[in-house]
Amino acid sequence: MLLDRHRLVHNAILLAESSVAVLVVSMFIIAAAGLRHSADLGTVALYVFLAGPAALMTSAIFMATEVRSSHQAVSYEAQRSIDLPVRWMASARMAGTEGPTQ
Repeated sequence: MLLDRHRLVHNAILLAESSVAVLVVSMFIIAAAGLRHSADLGTVALYVFLAGPAALMTSAIFMATEVRSSHQAVSYEAQRSIDLPVRWMASARMAGTEGPTQ
């Protein structure tokens, strides 16, 4: 589960960084299309530019998925610790494994 969450975060960051690079490349293609007065190069620039926001949106989806799985993991662990039997707590106190006393 932890490795899956790490993979989601890794992919989200990689896509976010890639989207910035794609937008910078599209800026140069737009400049080249303007200098050459090329409609075909302008069309390519449009598609490359649209790939940047698409990558950013995909990155946001990965981030939202990771946040959701993190929430589920924390909720599961919190519920699991709430459901621990009372005798476990008593045996922990007797064994001296409980934290510092107040």
